[in-house]
Amino acid sequence: MNNELQGKVIFLTGGAQGIGRECGLAYARAGATVVVADINHSAAQAVVSEMQGSWSSCRPV
Repeated sequence: MNNELQGKVIFLTGGAQGIGRECGLAYARAGATVVVADINHSAAQAVVSEMQGSWSSCRPV
């Protein structure tokens, strides 16, 4: 695991799908805490579940 962003918090809007989702996954792999904000809360929760499986602390909002 790359810890380049360890200790950083990313507030990602539109992070449930597409480019936002991929950015969120990359930030999580780099060790950041990722807050996924999206109008589609269930999709945001699904992305966060995927992020938490392997990487950092993440939350949907």
